[in-house]
Formats: sequence, structure tokens, C-alpha cells
Amino acid sequence: MRGVIGAIALSAMLHSGMAHFSMALAQEVRRSAVGYMDVTCDRWTASANSTQGTAYAAWVAGFLSGANLAERAEDWLIDEDGTSIRRWISEYCKAHPVETIGAAAVMLRQALRQRAQ
Repeated sequence: MRGVIGAIALSAMLHSGMAHFSMALAQEVRRSAVGYMDVTCDRWTASANSTQGTAYAAWVAGFLSGANLAERAEDWLIDEDGTSIRRWISEYCKAHPVETIGAAAVMLRQALRQRAQ
């Protein structure tokens, strides 16, 4: 009887651990963000010199700053400023008008991380 209870307890622990492991993997693979992530690049370009464009740029700066602060890697944002970030996103958006500014921000993050290594 003791062996059966032990086997059941071990099985429950393993399943529980597997569930936590799967959840951890899923959390590392997919992340969400709030704000202007789904705004298309053509809207970014059209609003370049407006209050809305400033809001989009502030969102991108916040997204990148948060990503940089959350990582335990080299500080890849240290030599950047708002103007250079906005210029990079603008160039990306001109070339990819149907993409989102969230995708553009992720691409910029990857480029800056690679450069910092």
C-alpha cells in the first residue's frame, strides 16, 4: 500500500512539475504588450509630425527601455536616443508599411542587441 501511495505521490509531483515547466517554456516563447503595438507602419508614417506620432514614438521608447531593463545582458540601448530610434523605426516603416510598430520595435531591439555583442 505504501508503495502505491508513494507512486501516486511521485506521479502527481512529476505531473505538477511538468505543468510548471511547460508554463515556463510557454512564457519564455510568447509575450504580450499593451499600447500601440498593433498600430501599422503606414499609420506611423502618416502621423510623423503630429501629436499622435509623438505618442507612438513614446510607446516605442518605453517598449525598448523596458526590454533593455528586463534583460540581464549587455546594455544595448546605452548609446541610443529618441531621435535615432524614431529615425530607425521610420525607415523600417517606409520599407514595411503593413507591418506593425510593435514588429518594428522588436526588429530594432534585435539589431541593437546584435550590435552590442
